[in-house]
Amino acid sequence: MLHKGNWNVTIALHKAHGTAERMVAICPRLYDSALCGLAINLGSITITVHLTDLEPRAVIASAGIMNPQIRFGEDLMSRLSCAMMNSGSDREMTSKVREAIGTLTVDVAKEAHINPSLILETIFGCNPIMRHLLLGIDPVELGLTSLPPSSHFYMPPCPKNRENPKTSF
Repeated sequence: MLHKGNWNVTIALHKAHGTAERMVAICPRLYDSALCGLAINLGSITITVHLTDLEPRAVIASAGIMNPQIRFGEDLMSRLSCAMMNSGSDREMTSKVREAIGTLTVDVAKEAHINPSLILETIFGCNPIMRHLLLGIDPVELGLTSLPPSSHFYMPPCPKNRENPKTSF
């Protein structure tokens, strides 16, 4: 990295409220382009992804598709029933939604001429069932409780595979 940048690097730091700063990215040379993040609305019918420039908090590109989980049921309760009655269907729903988010991420990055590995933050808006299915958590228990109306959560950068967002979860 140092040789590539002629002994110069740029380090991106993230500081959440009440925590210490931590390094989330390192780039060779001086990086003075947009610092980007994703705002994702994970709905039961549609998924929308908005690529944002984090400094002025401006939307750079947006894309959306029908949620591919719809084949497991048109509404949340149908999908929950499917997960309860068909072993493994929750894992398949997780895979489908992650693949869709990865595809949308690549699409908005291409539209904005940005390398997907430079997307430093992601925030999701979704209901608890969609959150569980995205994160690979069995949603069956949610069918036995009363649900809060919505969930918003932050996912810090996922260093697992920054070059291929389709497999970064």
